[in-house]
Amino acid sequence: MNKRICFTIFLFLVLSAQLFAAGKQEENEIKTQNNEWILCLTGINTEQIPSQRSISEIVSRMMVEKLSAVSYRTRISSEYAFYEDKAWANNRSAAARALNAKLEERAALVFRGDPEWRYRQNVAAIDSEIEKLRAALKEIENNAPLVNKEPGFRLSTSNLELVFPAAPAEGAEYKFASDQKIDAFLVMSISDFYGRYLLSIKLYTAYTKSFSWEDFAVFSLGDINSALDEITQRLQLVLSGNRPAAVTIRTEPDNALLLVNNSYVNRDGNITIEYPPGTITIDASAANYESISINTEVQGAQNMDIYIKLNPVEYRNVDIFSNIPGSVYHGALYAGETPLTLRLPAGRMEYIEFESPSMEKAAVVFQVPQTFGFSNSLTLNPVFSPVSGLIEKERQSYYWAWGGTWITGISAWLSYHSYISMDGAIKTADSPTRNFFDSYQTMYYVSMGAAIVFGAVTIYGIYRLVRYLYTANKGAAVTVTTEEN
Repeated sequence: MNKRICFTIFLFLVLSAQLFAAGKQEENEIKTQNNEWILCLTGINTEQIPSQRSISEIVSRMMVEKLSAVSYRTRISSEYAFYEDKAWANNRSAAARALNAKLEERAALVFRGDPEWRYRQNVAAIDSEIEKLRAALKEIENNAPLVNKEPGFRLSTSNLELVFPAAPAEGAEYKFASDQKIDAFLVMSISDFYGRYLLSIKLYTAYTKSFSWEDFAVFSLGDINSALDEITQRLQLVLSGNRPAAVTIRTEPDNALLLVNNSYVNRDGNITIEYPPGTITIDASAANYESISINTEVQGAQNMDIYIKLNPVEYRNVDIFSNIPGSVYHGALYAGETPLTLRLPAGRMEYIEFESPSMEKAAVVFQVPQTFGFSNSLTLNPVFSPVSGLIEKERQSYYWAWGGTWITGISAWLSYHSYISMDGAIKTADSPTRNFFDSYQTMYYVSMGAAIVFGAVTIYGIYRLVRYLYTANKGAAVTVTTEEN
């Protein structure tokens, strides 16, 4: 009895798990339509300032960069209804076309003249398919399609390739959106505004079949970035269909320089800003601290706290020596006279250049050690740098030697094959003439001489190559390691 009960319970659990898995599978198979909301930026109208067309390219590129931060859009009820009706009509049309094509195929059977048995078989098969298509059409007519309420947002493919089509003429806006297969587009113009620029923007949305938003910004070349930040933030809110997110950023140290989406925010590491939903990039930096860059996703109508702690930069002392006195340059900056001690950030690659009063030079690249508590030293061995024009002279000599190698090589190859041909003719001829034999002997010496010249020129070319490489690398920067004392 107990065994039967245990078996029944086990069977119930197995079947329940399978039913649950089947239900989850059906749930996961639910598909939505219209999963993307596409925006197109049209070319900016600069007819009022024809001499400043380059400013439109700058604005267009910056708009593409800033609007790429929007990742999705939330559809309101009227927009959802528009795309639902559109998808419904497309689905019905597709199902009706498939049914009509199958009915025409059935009618065509009458005129094909197939045997009776084959005709009945084909008609039965087509009638079965017609019933399925009629059922599918009825199913579509009775059930509205499921449209994505939060489609992904992206710019049109042409915009991503930095191509901006011309704006449509008045009255042709909806046709333009349909032809481009987009959901909205921006019409922009730039005009002169008392010595500055006036950017006007209008947003056309397909679901309203009209311009649903417009705005403007006044800027100059000096503040173009901040002006576009302001107007694109307002546009991003419209495009995302959400309320902005409040982002509070705190840093340690609190005087860190903050950039959000490559735009300057504040030099105070404790600030609250509003941003449209999507991905934002935050860059934080401070003197004597390591910079950091983070990407995070913000949601609409939410408050987000972001705490950034910068790691302090550790420094190490590196003693610089040389066998003759001279000047030391850290990168392109004068650091002092040898011997001297440089305080450098640990773990980084540094470039040091030395120059003596008598024009002896040395350049090294080295990594500052991570070890703490030791005195790290670096000894420079300066050499005379190549005389001006010497490298070019050595390069030309090498090129001439290389060209000579090709010429003598071809000559040696041609003379050798001529000698081989004549040698074969002599071996097969019964009695070659004296003149031919003399030519054969001459060709032998010519081919041997050409081969010797080719070998000599090749060796000379190798010598010129080694000398050119030595001269070109003389005084160049080398990678070295420091010594711990």
